[in-house]
Amino acid sequence: MNKSAGLRISYALFNTSRGWMGVAATSGGLLAVLLPKATKTKAEDELRNKIGKNFYSFLLIENKKILNKWIKKLSNYFNGKKIEFDNTLDLSLYTSFQRKVYSVARRIPYGKTVSYGWVAKKVASPRASRAVGQALNKNLLPIVIPCHRVIKSDNGLGGFASGNRWKARLLTMEMIRENI
Repeated sequence: MNKSAGLRISYALFNTSRGWMGVAATSGGLLAVLLPKATKTKAEDELRNKIGKNFYSFLLIENKKILNKWIKKLSNYFNGKKIEFDNTLDLSLYTSFQRKVYSVARRIPYGKTVSYGWVAKKVASPRASRAVGQALNKNLLPIVIPCHRVIKSDNGLGGFASGNRWKARLLTMEMIRENI
């Protein structure tokens, strides 16, 4: 990932039915989503850590108003609603290959799964299943970029940056029934 300097980042923490979540955005769009944590303090610490790993210097400002639409959508998602996320994302941290992978992943319908190999073929790199997995591991926008919907070709979970327990939970929440 490219590290940037001197960036202004707005963030908000909010409680959902699954725990405390965090979101962060730049003027370019949504930058990070933090999956639910047990406490507000844990959520804030992890969000700061996630952002800090990607930027040399930044100004982190709490601003719930700017992030309100994302808070509503993510809260609705965790309340079991099928949500469409818009395209106002800040993907400036990612390589061209990662952005291609995320573009494909964003088109995986709610309730469906695909294999790493399927994604590799869609990004015109049919032998790059592992590279697809590595790209998905760097995703700071879980749920919005639904990397949890990408599984192994043998229907095993594969990996997930937030842990396979979360991947299984998200897939169960969406009641995955079939592959594309």
